Amino acid sequence: GAAAPVIGVVGELEPAAAWAQTDCDRFIAVDELAAVALADAGVEGERILVVGALGERAFAEAGAQDRTALRQRFKLGAKVALVEVGGLGAEHTGQLALQLSLLDGGDKIQFLFDASGDSDAAAVLRRQVPALGLKGKLFGNTPDAPLLWRAADIIVARPKPETVARVMLVGGKLVALIDDTIVNSAKAAAALEARKRGIAAKGLLLLSSALDAAFHGAPPGPTADGSDNTADIVAAVAADKRGVIDERRAAAHAATRDRLHAAKTATQAAAASQAMPGDLEDLGGGEDSVFDTSAIPDAAELARLRGEVEQRKAEMTRSMM
Repeated sequence: GAAAPVIGVVGELEPAAAWAQTDCDRFIAVDELAAVALADAGVEGERILVVGALGERAFAEAGAQDRTALRQRFKLGAKVALVEVGGLGAEHTGQLALQLSLLDGGDKIQFLFDASGDSDAAAVLRRQVPALGLKGKLFGNTPDAPLLWRAADIIVARPKPETVARVMLVGGKLVALIDDTIVNSAKAAAALEARKRGIAAKGLLLLSSALDAAFHGAPPGPTADGSDNTADIVAAVAADKRGVIDERRAAAHAATRDRLHAAKTATQAAAASQAMPGDLEDLGGGEDSVFDTSAIPDAAELARLRGEVEQRKAEMTRSMM
């Protein structure tokens, strides 16, 4: 048996079916839709725990702040969109700023540009934002960055895993810029759309319409701090280590018993169908007179089952001793 319980931390919004083959004792899911996907793949529902988005603590703490108060603190308007330009480079940042200037009603939107450590993007914005007539503010690596993300209703960014986690933690809606530089970006955007937490913009030419649609309706609320909840789960499982291991061992024993019973039943049915005739038999047809021999395991499977039974017996003997 396992020396310690195993916890599978599933950070994807659309978990792969292969998670069901990992045989973890507990599965950590970001939200209910991710938990349903794990259950559909074959994971037992009682082993799945929903914790919230898995991201940086600073953004989780920012999600608890009042958005209106933050806007007053940073002198922001009623409609705020944050644009993540860090890593885009000068050319793409200039194209993005131009598309934002074409937005209908853009004069009523205040833009926050997160340039992170991208000095080239920052230089382009300092030059183009005033020339295009945009209402914007620029910031980079600052402790206030999580609070500025929380102050925005809309986040315009490429759907990187860390960006998706930030959006979910602060409670904004993502306008996902789909391009070939981010692996599975279209899949991530579709997962956010299913949760009503995002809208895909397949190219900068469609950014204006996506932004206009994103501002309709209230932004979704922040999720729980998944990292903090995961730490609590690890502590709880560690405190009940023996119980969790025994629970998994009992499930394995039950599965072995079921397979042995099925093999025994199929073998007995096959033997009865080949037996010498004796007392009166009903050959009138019907379900009871037909033996299903498709479930009879082959010699290799029988040998494997026999070995597994011997292993279980040895484990039980050690436990009793």
